[in-house]
Amino acid sequence: MKKVFGLVLAGGLLASVSAGYAAVSKDCSYDDNGYFHSNGQVYAHGTMQDARDCAAKGLLPDAVLDRLGWLGESDLAADIKLLNAKAKAEASKPK
Repeated sequence: MKKVFGLVLAGGLLASVSAGYAAVSKDCSYDDNGYFHSNGQVYAHGTMQDARDCAAKGLLPDAVLDRLGWLGESDLAADIKLLNAKAKAEASKPK
């Protein structure tokens, strides 16, 4: 029974990681669930610089925005959130 549960759990994790990987754009390495993808690996978090790079394009997922600053650096987190909001607003303007 434990082996079956382990296989089901492993399959579920693989499916969720695979689904998340498909959602990563070429412009931002975070998926919609907030996982960071780099060199074929999936990480629970990226760096503040990774977040800033996505925010500069207005592409930072809500999952990442929600957790920014939870380890400190609240001023930097606030700056990144503002940068993302400004970039999103700019991108939504008619051209």
